[in-house]
Amino acid sequence: MGPKGVRVNSITPGFFPRNKNRKLLFHDDGSPTPRTKSIFGAHSHGPLGEATELVGAALFLASPQSQQLCHGARYPVDGGFLAQTI
Repeated sequence: MGPKGVRVNSITPGFFPRNKNRKLLFHDDGSPTPRTKSIFGAHSHGPLGEATELVGAALFLASPQSQQLCHGARYPVDGGFLAQTI
């Protein structure tokens, strides 16, 4: 699709607490579940992300500066989780 001006890239978010997964990540009192504690151990830059932290990657991919050579790329926004678990 590149010759037609279509670029396909993705933002790969890490662990972001949302309504759908909050009960998996935190007890009712707000303390982390065992699953969350294991995630904390694999993050090199802070425990969990906020949705607003995805904005920079989205803006980059939408910018003219990324349009020439950014094709078929995956941009992890995961606090270093992937790098720590390889």
